[in-house]
Amino acid sequence: MSTGNEERFIREVGHTVITIEKFTHSLPSDEEMVDNFHKYRNDFLRLVELQYHYSYILALVAEGNQGKINLNSEEKELIKSAAQVSFTWENTDEGKDIIARTGVVGIDSGASWLNSPYSKDYNQRSAAATLSERSKFRELDIYTKDSKAYSAKLGLLKKEYLYIPQSQKFQSGWLLSTTDHKGENSKRFQVVSSLDWYWIYPFGWTLDWPFDNTHKEPCLIKPIEDPYWYIKLCRS
Repeated sequence: MSTGNEERFIREVGHTVITIEKFTHSLPSDEEMVDNFHKYRNDFLRLVELQYHYSYILALVAEGNQGKINLNSEEKELIKSAAQVSFTWENTDEGKDIIARTGVVGIDSGASWLNSPYSKDYNQRSAAATLSERSKFRELDIYTKDSKAYSAKLGLLKKEYLYIPQSQKFQSGWLLSTTDHKGENSKRFQVVSSLDWYWIYPFGWTLDWPFDNTHKEPCLIKPIEDPYWYIKLCRS
């Protein structure tokens, strides 16, 4: 949506916009988040490595406790080392330094993106993969201390960094999900040029939601750096 269109839209639905209650605080702008990413790009890349490393170790622990795998000496040493910092990168000296620089306060792991995520046999391969195999190929939500805002009109809004470990396919402005059991790819995230107008865009967020269930997963993404990095905005 161009600036002119945005201004015209505000004039046309101004009576709706002004009724929106104040947020608990303002979400960071796209520019602020992009600048922060580029300034600390190496730190963000390192955060991904650390998250995958400790996720892998936790998966090994879970699989070992369940008797699904026999741990070798190298895996046992990894677990022993990680146990000293409670199995989380946030408790390491390196992790604390990165948090202080970047403002990142946590990372959540999401859907798996194994190799060749759009191949016909992907669902079968994904189902057969172990927890530890999937642990290093998960979608990551990286959030900062100011990544959440709340309004009684819009609910909880979250604006975070999104990392997807594989190249993705797009269709009609949507990022497609990995191939499902039917051999199909559903719409995962809508791709937009700006997330700064979150209080009126997309249109349904302020007028139709929650009566319009067109967007079953109400998240938007804006590319930062192809093909892996995005800003992600969700409401819940």
